[in-house]
Amino acid sequence: MSKLLENATALYRAMDEAATTETLDGLDTRVFDGSIVRAYRSLDISQAYYSEVRRALIESNCITILRRGSRHNGSRVVLHKEPDESSLVSYETLGLTDGPSAAIVYRELKDLRRLIGSISIPDALVNIERRLVEMDKRITVEEQHLNHKRS
Repeated sequence: MSKLLENATALYRAMDEAATTETLDGLDTRVFDGSIVRAYRSLDISQAYYSEVRRALIESNCITILRRGSRHNGSRVVLHKEPDESSLVSYETLGLTDGPSAAIVYRELKDLRRLIGSISIPDALVNIERRLVEMDKRITVEEQHLNHKRS
């Protein structure tokens, strides 16, 4: 087991011990509310590895940070899966142009849901189609009426 995997697994487990199960988007999900840094420090792992461990967990989709913490407010983290050798992405293997992390995709999806609201896209399209057909019929009737007046 690599040192990165060992440290990432330890941090994941520390957050999981303090996590609760919540229903998010209809799914039972493990959610950690608290300080990731404090959880990390409690493990007696060198602080020098913190950024690498945290980023590896995020980029490997083991965790999603929904809200970044600050001095007075804790982070809110969704725990997806414990890291393993095959899924853990090392900080060194990540390029500068890698795709968006799960946290960014989640935030964008949440923003999209907020913008769309409770609109049902299929229902809206059916409604638009029905209105277009109705307008087309009215235009046809008006054209026939105008043609009849001309004759």
